[in-house]
Amino acid sequence: MIAPSSIQHLYIHLGRAYELNNEFEQAEAVYQDVLALARTSDLPAMECAALNALATLAFQSRYDVATAGTLLLQALQIAERLGESIELAETAWSLAQLSFYRFDPPSAILYGERALAIARQLNQQELLARGQNERLDAVRV
Repeated sequence: MIAPSSIQHLYIHLGRAYELNNEFEQAEAVYQDVLALARTSDLPAMECAALNALATLAFQSRYDVATAGTLLLQALQIAERLGESIELAETAWSLAQLSFYRFDPPSAILYGERALAIARQLNQQELLARGQNERLDAVRV
């Protein structure tokens, strides 16, 4: 048997490869398959990752802010049940970015600071680097 985390890793990266090749329909199909598997197998971390990927795809490929927001709020509910986790940090970070594009600085700062706090606690260097690179403090201006 392949571990669920390995399946998640493979499929999320396959979807990302489709995205990088501008094959957005194929990417969405892969992410939907991951979401369905996660829901039928009761794998909340995988479900959260799939929702985050679908939200990113909705925003980046179609500029569909409403769908991205709905998907991220679903992911947030799941991630909060997981506790202080990488899933919660990733979801909070995605919500921070979406809030920035919605011209909602207070929410962007709130979610961004939450994501960075969890990333620090979990020593997630990649997420910390993203946070430092984006400089949410620029939103405060």
